[in-house]
Amino acid sequence: MDCNCSVTVRVTENKGRCLFAVKPIACGNVAVCNHIIKLDQSIGQDPGITEHEFSWPDGGLCLTMGAITFANHSSTPNCSLKPNEKDLTMSLVALRDISPDEELTYNYDCELWFAEL
Repeated sequence: MDCNCSVTVRVTENKGRCLFAVKPIACGNVAVCNHIIKLDQSIGQDPGITEHEFSWPDGGLCLTMGAITFANHSSTPNCSLKPNEKDLTMSLVALRDISPDEELTYNYDCELWFAEL
């Protein structure tokens, strides 16, 4: 489930590592799906983790174990996150048709700790 030939991670000059489409992704399709690890709330206070955690439907936190970690924020995203509590997975789902070489983004839906590019 973690391996998906629809995406790749590339290093960019202004954003660092980013997630890109390598082939067309149709609106509503899953770009990538990763397994997650649920975190104990106290771990979420670790500064090395806080920039990489995701909210989980039960109110807790999780880490994704794959490429979704490299999807950046956008206030006009082309994807959204979809958690699956039964399978303990997180999917990045296309909000519109996405072209090859287009960066995949989602809205972090939190107070940003950086200036949006």
